[in-house]
Amino acid sequence: MRVTGAPRQSTTSGRRGSGTSAGTELAGKPPTEIADRIAIQDVITRYATALDQRDWDLLSQVFTSDAVVSYGGSGPATPDATFRGPSRVAANCARSLARYSATQHLLGNSVIATAGDRAEASTYVQATHIALHAAWSEIRTLGGTYHDDLARTGQKWRIRRRWLEITWEEIRSLGPGVPR
Repeated sequence: MRVTGAPRQSTTSGRRGSGTSAGTELAGKPPTEIADRIAIQDVITRYATALDQRDWDLLSQVFTSDAVVSYGGSGPATPDATFRGPSRVAANCARSLARYSATQHLLGNSVIATAGDRAEASTYVQATHIALHAAWSEIRTLGGTYHDDLARTGQKWRIRRRWLEITWEEIRSLGPGVPR
């Protein structure tokens, strides 16, 4: 099972896309597979929601106990940005996001492949981080892809491994003393 998110040429319309609509792609799939895809999308969404609401308990719940998360490197094994276990991931996020007044993690296209109690997902993200301080202020926006390996633990899907691949980043200085 390998998730690839690159669009392929449609054979019917000549436009770029998957060549099938989501409805026809899921037609004939067992209800359990459709439910799994919805549950996987939900856990990915809960991750982004937890970051933006600074809900570190919720964030810890989206990961397996042996989760490995790598942020912003060139590959899944970037040593200086890799965290193991839900509590370390949550602590790192709390520390990293503390300097920002607000964040918004918008999720886009997702490609999900399931195989029993394992799944892989690839999800586009655009994250905006706003820092408003007396001495400096900035807006930092990045675009990238979350690459996830997931496992069903009991009745819930959780992220076992996450790697954030940053595709682009923009930093705009707002200067000192920008009011909130």
